[in-house]
Amino acid sequence: LSYPAYLDFRDRNRAFEGLAANDTLGRKIRLAHREAIEMIDGEGVSDNYFSVLGVGMRAGRYFRADESQTSGSQPVAVISYNLWQRAFDGQANVLGRTVSLNGQPFTIIGIAPRGFHGTRLNGNVDVWFPLTLHPLVATAGESGPSLQDRDSQWIRITGRLKQNTTAEQALAELRSIGRQLEVEFPNTDKWEFEALAPAASLVVGDRLDDLNRFVWMLVGVVGFALLIACANVANLLLARSEARRKEIGVRMALGAGRFRLVRQLLTESLLLSLLGGVAGLLVAMWAMDLLRAFELPGRVQIEALSLELDLQVLGFSLLLSVSTGVVFGIAPALAASRPDIVAVLKGSDSGRAAGKQWLRGSFVIAQIAISLVLLIGGGLFVKSLRQALAVDTGFDGGPVAIASVDLGVQGYNPSQAENFYAQTLERVRSLPGVTSASWASFVPVQRRAFMEDFTVEGYQPQPGEESSFFMNFVSTGYFQTLGIPLLRGRDFNDRDVAGSTRVAIVNEEFARRYFSGGDAMGRRIRIGTEGPFLEVIAVARDSKYRSLDEEALPYIYAPLAQYIRAMGLREVKLIARSAGDPVGLIAPMRRAIGESDSQIAVFGAMTWRDHIGDLMRTQEMGATLLGFFSLIALALTAVGLYGVMSYSISRRTQEIGIRQALGADRWDILKLVVRQGLTLTVIGVVIGLLAALLLTRFLSSLLFGVEPDDALTFAGVSALLIVVALLACYVPARRAAKVDPMVALRYE
Repeated sequence: LSYPAYLDFRDRNRAFEGLAANDTLGRKIRLAHREAIEMIDGEGVSDNYFSVLGVGMRAGRYFRADESQTSGSQPVAVISYNLWQRAFDGQANVLGRTVSLNGQPFTIIGIAPRGFHGTRLNGNVDVWFPLTLHPLVATAGESGPSLQDRDSQWIRITGRLKQNTTAEQALAELRSIGRQLEVEFPNTDKWEFEALAPAASLVVGDRLDDLNRFVWMLVGVVGFALLIACANVANLLLARSEARRKEIGVRMALGAGRFRLVRQLLTESLLLSLLGGVAGLLVAMWAMDLLRAFELPGRVQIEALSLELDLQVLGFSLLLSVSTGVVFGIAPALAASRPDIVAVLKGSDSGRAAGKQWLRGSFVIAQIAISLVLLIGGGLFVKSLRQALAVDTGFDGGPVAIASVDLGVQGYNPSQAENFYAQTLERVRSLPGVTSASWASFVPVQRRAFMEDFTVEGYQPQPGEESSFFMNFVSTGYFQTLGIPLLRGRDFNDRDVAGSTRVAIVNEEFARRYFSGGDAMGRRIRIGTEGPFLEVIAVARDSKYRSLDEEALPYIYAPLAQYIRAMGLREVKLIARSAGDPVGLIAPMRRAIGESDSQIAVFGAMTWRDHIGDLMRTQEMGATLLGFFSLIALALTAVGLYGVMSYSISRRTQEIGIRQALGADRWDILKLVVRQGLTLTVIGVVIGLLAALLLTRFLSSLLFGVEPDDALTFAGVSALLIVVALLACYVPARRAAKVDPMVALRYE
């Protein structure tokens, strides 16, 4: 909303306990305190922001309504727990201290609780100030958002419903207020409320669906691994009950009821599952730090979530352990409690044993099917990661380091900015190991970008055709630093400065689309419909600009030196290519910037690998986690199949001896055993393939360049599982083939 509209909705509604507001500008704030200077994320909020969200202060207090005035009392701010620890060493006397935010004095009145960084999980807000004080922290050349303009929509609202008020009632009231505002301000406010968004959609924004899908995928993966492990345990319990069939038969002959026997066997399985649950909790405590190091898609830090082993987690673990013990102990218990007492006491219970053998085979089939689903999922993510790494990006990031500065926040004027850029670039280029360096408003595969309306000389756009293009302001050496080839023409040079002929470099797609034959050299374009023309002096190779899976986009590069007065006081990135490891270049780059101005706050310093890491976060996590659990599942399945085949052979020892006595050779025995295991495997693979075709389609939005039903992955994983199953069968089969017929005939 605009600020005036927010006030209208806040004051006129009766459905909410409170309507809070926060800005959507994503503003960088230069924090100066004592001798330290750093860039942090700041956010303007309404005075009721923390109370509406239900966020209590770690120390201090909320904003008061009178502190939202732009004049009069000293401006105030609330800082995050992390900033309190990082910048103020957790000192208790930080309340009441004055700090400089973008050159303006603010008094710290509160400390937010640990773990609160604003209303977005992928945000990292460190300071909050009253919404109306935005003009005080506006950077050089900016006036800040308007507090009076109803067309300036820069505010997001969050409301807490009153008790006994439904979302539908609140929505109806908002629509009613919106209609009133349309009558009062017919030229500005148009309101079309479709629904009230839940808090979760505010927290993760447009990544909610992907994040939900990813989290549920992890739940499914872990659940499948648990099912495989439990099927193994169930098979072990079945085998153990076979070994105890005489004991159970004697108990029943002496009067033990079936319910009592089932209760005893279930107690044993419950004890096993509870011990496993305790062991799992211990492992979870040990692995917690490792888990916190992960980052979910959308740069959502797992540490921003609650990962404490609280009563809910303990309760869930207890419930899961008990459920596991009951569900996978009931089948062996029921099977063991139904022996043919007479046959057991005589030493023969072949019919029951055959039934249990069928049950054990069913568990193995389930293990194979589930394992195949996990392996296929892991294979899809591995292939997706390989596809992402193999994408032709049009540039060579390689050994590149990046650091960002914001001269507008520093209070620079255009002349000072021009000198700073030139001096710093000269210093960085002279650093040992630096082969080239440049400034740029944006670097490739960065989601943010400038979009400007352009007029192409001699080109008549079609009705409704898009005339807005992405644009980047770069200094000399940009294309060399990022390895972007110029197909025709020349690079920007030191003569392309303010006052000289305006020039531009376009990419291949721009030349193909707007100049006949793709010949763009010497042609002219203009920002908007007025102002000077820019002469095209070169055509650069197409690159990926905002994401790895985007289609070719028209793109324009302009020399930074010609536009410093227009945009040079915003955030700009220093890019340097190293002859060695770029990690070692970050500290020298910081020092070079500090030598130009010791008061400059450097932020966003990283290597190129770190920069593009988020683009492949989903593929990397999927390949790592699914791959890990898939290997565990494969190992468990192989062990389970091996165990079933070994037990089956021990039960068929006498049969094998008879076959050998009747003329069967070792090869015949080998085929007999392997055929049995292969039959179980094939049935499991068929079921697994059908399940994978159904389940992997939910992963389509998380994959890159790979179809969820990729035939090669399905076939390769199936072949791998069959080979592993054959190996698991071969060992017991080879042992069976070596059985001495005389020993076998005398067995039992």
